[in-house]
Amino acid sequence: MSSIVTYPYSKLGVEEKKEWTFGINWPVVYIIYNDKKAYVGETLDVVRRTEQHLKEDSFKEFTKICLISNRTF
Repeated sequence: MSSIVTYPYSKLGVEEKKEWTFGINWPVVYIIYNDKKAYVGETLDVVRRTEQHLKEDSFKEFTKICLISNRTF
């Protein structure tokens, strides 16, 4: 079964992702977005990757992150 969740794109959201079943050491497709733009990526560690994006100026305008994963990924 697939898991699709949405979190705030912020340091607080990173903490919430640590509790998500697929947050660390599992393949995840993610969409970071706001009302006008979106960025799509994939990673094996969404917590670490989100922390990296939060440090980048070009990602400061985004407000939410949607995570998609599955036990069969």
